[in-house]
Amino acid sequence: ILDNSAFDYGPPPYAGNVALFQPASRRPDTVDHRLAWEGLVQGDFAVHDISGDHSTFIKQPKVQGLAACIDASLLRAQKLARRRKIVV
Repeated sequence: ILDNSAFDYGPPPYAGNVALFQPASRRPDTVDHRLAWEGLVQGDFAVHDISGDHSTFIKQPKVQGLAACIDASLLRAQKLARRRKIVV
């Protein structure tokens, strides 16, 4: 029953903004998550392909690129929130 429920589940649209961080080097059989998110996100959707693969993009030295993208995304979210007078 649980397996059928998981397959039948369809998440509702998401009205907010989403930043997706994923490794640039992916195996051919790896799911590209941007396809699923594009159909759900109604706000701004930014995809950041970070140098490295699943194991290396979260480790030195490649994690520096991930950290820079996260920092830039947070700054962008804060600017958007100030324009809309929302606290992030």
